[in-house]
This record gives sequence, structure tokens and C-alpha cells, in this order.
Amino acid sequence: MAPDQVAQLPQILQALKGQGFTFVVLDTAGSANTTNNLAMKEADLCLVLSRPSKLDLKATLPTVEALMRLEMKERFAFLLNQCPPGKSSRATEAANGLSMFGVLAEPTMTQLVDHQDAIAAGKGVAEYAPEGRASDEVRNLWAWIARKTKGK
Repeated sequence: MAPDQVAQLPQILQALKGQGFTFVVLDTAGSANTTNNLAMKEADLCLVLSRPSKLDLKATLPTVEALMRLEMKERFAFLLNQCPPGKSSRATEAANGLSMFGVLAEPTMTQLVDHQDAIAAGKGVAEYAPEGRASDEVRNLWAWIARKTKGK
């Protein structure tokens, strides 16, 4: 979205709703600024993505602080992304820590080659490998999001 369109976000979303759109993804940078604040205010659910590393978890702090300032504690969830396959103490520790500060989206997303291969092929993972584990995770995440945002 162009900087001059940011103030028009509520009207843009209303126009999309009038055209029959029921779901819009606003993908913003992980930083605290006016553009992101406006997007967060308009969202039914904000997913705060992080890999299970100290550096990445620390990088979520400005976003989480902004969500708290905007009184959106009930409208955001953490999503652990690119988690190592199999049992991982790092992912488990990150999940336990994040769940103390907010809701943790399910499932965590595993670092699987289907994600990279799908991008290289110019496809979504469910198109690229519909029966694969990565596709199952994405479908399960969408189902979780649908349950979380039901009625909004």
C-alpha cells in the first residue's frame, strides 16, 4: 500500500467488503509505525510471526508493545514459523515463553522443503504438494484462524 493510501485503509477495507470480500491479509513489516498501527487497529486478528530463536523472538517486541498500547491483547496471536522438524527443545521453549504473553496459533509451522520448493515453482504449498505435511500444516493453521475469527 502506498504511503498516501494508508489513511484510506478503513474505506478501502469497507469497499472490499461491499464487493463481497470476506477475508483480507494485511502483511506489514515487523516494526512499530503509523502504517502498522492503523493496519493492526483494522484487523480482526494479528498474527505475530517469529522463528524460535532469541534474536527473532526479541524482534517481535516492538510489534507486541504496539498491540498492547492499542489494547489488542484479545486480537493477536503468536505464530512460530520455520521450526525445526521433529521434537525441538528450542521450539518448545519458544512456544512456552510466547504462550505466557498471548495466544499461540496452532499448529507451529515447520521448516519443510515443500515451502521453498513451492515458492521456487511460483505456487502455494497446497498447490505444489497438496498431500504433503507442509500443506497439512497450512490447512490446519487456516482452520485455527477461522475458529479464532468466527463471527468477526
